[in-house]
Amino acid sequence: MKLYVVRHGQTQNNVTGEIQCYTNDIDLNEKGVSQAKETALLCENLNIDLIISSPMKRAKHTADIINELLNVEITFDDRLMERNTGVLGGKLLAPKDKEIIWNYSINQFYEGAESIDDVFERVNSFIEELINKYKDTDKNILLACHGGVTKAIYCFFHGLPEDGDLNKIGQSNCEVKEYVIK
Repeated sequence: MKLYVVRHGQTQNNVTGEIQCYTNDIDLNEKGVSQAKETALLCENLNIDLIISSPMKRAKHTADIINELLNVEITFDDRLMERNTGVLGGKLLAPKDKEIIWNYSINQFYEGAESIDDVFERVNSFIEELINKYKDTDKNILLACHGGVTKAIYCFFHGLPEDGDLNKIGQSNCEVKEYVIK
């Protein structure tokens, strides 16, 4: 079994640097649509059997564009949604705050926000369920999700960075990472 993890294409918030979460469910911008089309071409020869996507607009739109070429089943799972950043959603942050928000060692609490532990717990439960369901198959599954979710998936397979800084392990918009499960 192989997992191919794709972060959604670019949004206007990616351009402006505003924090995205599920309270500001915005769609792809023009560049994001173009990125998703390029990613579809990259995925065309991966023999994808199933796409599982976050139900949020930007991830769903990315999955739909990729699936125009692949033409496979798409399902949606809330556990792939971006982190709820509470009061920070849609705001510009100072560089120091940007470093803190995704540092597992600090695990700063923000009003109304989901903790990093909570994000990891829901993403880990999703990955464990996938492994239990498909581990003895040769399925190739594409996940369309968000930057925070890609951090949790990376840590599921590779562990946490020693310093807890998750900012350095995220994926770029429409970047594809492969994980092999035996």
